[in-house]
Amino acid sequence: MLLEQQRRDVCLTARRLADCGLARNEGGSVSVRSGSLMAVTPAGIPLEKVEPADCPVLSVDAGVLEGRREPAAETTLHAAAYRGGD
Repeated sequence: MLLEQQRRDVCLTARRLADCGLARNEGGSVSVRSGSLMAVTPAGIPLEKVEPADCPVLSVDAGVLEGRREPAAETTLHAAAYRGGD
């Protein structure tokens, strides 16, 4: 599985946001970059229920490389930030 540790980190962060009340229901998204790849929370799953295998891995410059779910709607924003806002 690509970015296994990063996917776990995304899940832990997503759960913490939900537990602290900073994100509710399916609102919000979390991502992490590793080189030219990023892991992001999936669309349609509450942050407190996200599992590592749910998190898609994408190329910052292209599309989904691995994952059983679609990426969160805000993924293009995350990717743009990682590319430097081009």
